[in-house]
Amino acid sequence: MSRASSLGCLVIALLLLLLGGHARADEALSAEEQRSLEPVSASLAQLFESHTQDRYDPELRTELLALLADYRAALPGLVRQWMLDAHALEERQRPRAVYNRFLAELTVLRMEPVDDAKDDARWLAAVRQPQSCVADFEPIGVQPLLYLQALPKAQRAAALKAERARLQRFGKARGLDLKAPLRELLDDDRRAIQAIQAIGFGQWPALPPVLAELWLGDAFELPMNLPERCAATQWWLKLPATKALPEAEQLAVVRYAMAPRAADIFPKQDRVERARITDGTGAMQAFFCVSGTIKLLLGIDKAGKVVETRVLKREVHAPGVGVALPPLAFETLLDAPAAAKARTQSYAAPPTAEIEDGLWHAEQEFQFNLK
Repeated sequence: MSRASSLGCLVIALLLLLLGGHARADEALSAEEQRSLEPVSASLAQLFESHTQDRYDPELRTELLALLADYRAALPGLVRQWMLDAHALEERQRPRAVYNRFLAELTVLRMEPVDDAKDDARWLAAVRQPQSCVADFEPIGVQPLLYLQALPKAQRAAALKAERARLQRFGKARGLDLKAPLRELLDDDRRAIQAIQAIGFGQWPALPPVLAELWLGDAFELPMNLPERCAATQWWLKLPATKALPEAEQLAVVRYAMAPRAADIFPKQDRVERARITDGTGAMQAFFCVSGTIKLLLGIDKAGKVVETRVLKREVHAPGVGVALPPLAFETLLDAPAAAKARTQSYAAPPTAEIEDGLWHAEQEFQFNLK
């Protein structure tokens, strides 16, 4: 269990304890909320504390620590507003809402383009470097900034300026129209991995050990954490089909893959247990109180068994994440429960079904309410 992941779980537990009291539905914090404001802010601030400062060269270390300190300084005001916003929710949902809001804001912050278009090119180039992915030792507030270490020193000043512009947007209402890219990272390529296991990888780029273990082992369906998604991103960027995509599309896909997600707070073994689907849901989904509808494309064999699933559409909601803020941190949490439900059912092919490679296809929606 990594220190960063353990810290994430500890922060959540403390938040739920501190936010579990009653709140008034007005524009002032209750006495209990006032008492919990400082410790809740301090708990979230730990997610912006670097654990391994000696990994960074001295010049970057000074700038990075100053940037992280400014994130921590911004939290008390943001947490207060998030507590007020949670007054609109049912009382039983409020303890989860502040942490959900924090995750949603952090994810969107990393997804947004910055004002300087050159920063996108710098960032995409840095993500290709191995040192951008060694992130499991840092909490989720620090991990997305590790690309700075991979940049040439001549480019860091401009990148840090862009990161400070990003900081000014943290927790601010901006009228976002931000969506996940239509082509989710590795959505097709992971299927290709299964298809080529029997015949070898041929001209495909070699898989790094972390991906070989993840994709070719028993944990294929396990949600990837940020370091794993970073390694997958680097592998995906090497594919000939990826290189043929417009850079804007590559950028959108990679930003989505590299943004923090809800599952990133759990250590790997905890993710295994929480991702285990029983009765159509899992502990991870219930933990964040998510609800919504997942539309799947099902690949069904002649026996009526579902052997492939692909997400066509997601509509996911989480307490504390309003209409104006996309729930990008949570939207993949219901994919596995939907696929698990599909695999428990049998399907009969209609007379008009087209059989391709031994499969016929159908679309189906699955609904969940874990609030």
